[in-house]
Amino acid sequence: MEATEPLWMNVPRRDFYARHMGQGRHWDVAVIGAGITGITCAWLLARAGVSVAVFEAHQVGSGATGRTSAHLTEVLDLRYHQILNHRGEEATREIAQANREAIDFIERTSQEEQIACDFKRVPGYLFAQTDEQAEELSEEQLACARAGMPVRWAQQPLSLPFVVAGALEFPLQARFHPRAWLLGLAAAIPTEHCRIFEESRVTHIEDGKPCRLTFANGSWATADRVVMATHSPLNWLWFQTRLARYQSYVVAGPSALPLEGLFWDMDEPYHYIRNIEVDGQRQLIVGGEDHKTGQESDTEGAFDRLSAYAKRLGVEVKHAWSSQIIKPADGLPMIGRNAASKRVFVATGFDGNGLTLGTVAGRLLAEACMGQTSTLAAQFEATRFTPLESLKSFLSENVDFPVHLVRGAVAPAEAKSVGQVGRGEGKLVRVDGKRVAVYRAPDNQVHAVSSVCPHMGCHVHFNNAEKTWDCPCHGSRFDVQGVVLQGPAVKDLEKIELPRESAPRRPMAPAPSAPH
Repeated sequence: MEATEPLWMNVPRRDFYARHMGQGRHWDVAVIGAGITGITCAWLLARAGVSVAVFEAHQVGSGATGRTSAHLTEVLDLRYHQILNHRGEEATREIAQANREAIDFIERTSQEEQIACDFKRVPGYLFAQTDEQAEELSEEQLACARAGMPVRWAQQPLSLPFVVAGALEFPLQARFHPRAWLLGLAAAIPTEHCRIFEESRVTHIEDGKPCRLTFANGSWATADRVVMATHSPLNWLWFQTRLARYQSYVVAGPSALPLEGLFWDMDEPYHYIRNIEVDGQRQLIVGGEDHKTGQESDTEGAFDRLSAYAKRLGVEVKHAWSSQIIKPADGLPMIGRNAASKRVFVATGFDGNGLTLGTVAGRLLAEACMGQTSTLAAQFEATRFTPLESLKSFLSENVDFPVHLVRGAVAPAEAKSVGQVGRGEGKLVRVDGKRVAVYRAPDNQVHAVSSVCPHMGCHVHFNNAEKTWDCPCHGSRFDVQGVVLQGPAVKDLEKIELPRESAPRRPMAPAPSAPH
């Protein structure tokens, strides 16, 4: 199965964002990235009278926010009993409350700004399918209760076609349409204090007084403070060693299954389920089959496995897409001042909770830019390092870089010549002693780019379901023409001009028929 557009792309966007900016302009705050974190932060700052510029490499909502499954929940991928064991009861309560307040913020603001985003309060269910998982549920229930969460053991059947050994019910979670919310919030930002610039990729940030931002087109701007809300923080090595990138797959389609709520199983990787109405039709969204970005040889197979799971729920799959999630070393996001910086702030590592935690981050970063502090900020401090929680994950995740760096350099090419690359295929081909990433489009046009990721020199792999080149080391992604889609890389793959003998031959025109 090949990928399609996310279900959320049916919302029309207002085409009022600028694409070009005058040279050398200055702002109080520059926000890089127009996803849920950046737009939330900009909305809060502009309402407080702070001058803000938002710079987006592509379009508003085109990144991780637009590719989500749109669960709004205080239920984290990191279990609360793990947070309680490592952080203590007070910190666990603060973290749970922050997520709860983020959902309240979206509900309240959508009403105040009259944003039609299909927001609805629904229960969430974390369910077990084995006795061992049920034991963990009991431990989680006790931890959630200590964190002040009104969790209870679900009494009624969940209407799932699975054997359920137990389930926790989390009341007052929510679902919404993420793209409608994001575009509505962006449109509600006071324009006298904020400008949004699309197609404006920032390639370098220099911390200083003021900070200086350099763009891919060579222009520059300055700001007193910079918020990097880019999902992945450009290409700063300190962060890359503490973050792991995973692709998470999503399918959606009509289903008659009477599910109302958010659902998560406890498999590894786990699956997540929710419903939505689109154009008056009830659809079910199913996600899962996570794997490290660039490290799955058959991404179509991941979609196929997820589609088979969805069919057990009666889903007739019509949409299929993936989203990159970023897992931090200790399981909690990194939000706040960047290491070795005084005026640059970051937000990353939301795992599978990007919408809720992205809203938390937007609010915390707006406070930080205005000189406000809170005890919550200390829980997510971006410069923290917690050895007992982080070391095992740090070591296991970072072994990938040297392994794939070496393996990519010595592995044989996947095709001996460009002619062996079929239509719709991407393969690594050795050309003049160099490994070249070659893609042949359905119309027979060939695109050739360097296989070396400009971030740290690893060799990219072809994603056959989404037709992208993905880096297995730090998760950068590029389209078939080498244009960077996701960081930490900020430069495109180098275009390669194939030798004439390697270039595709055009089919010969048929000889003219003899006159009668």
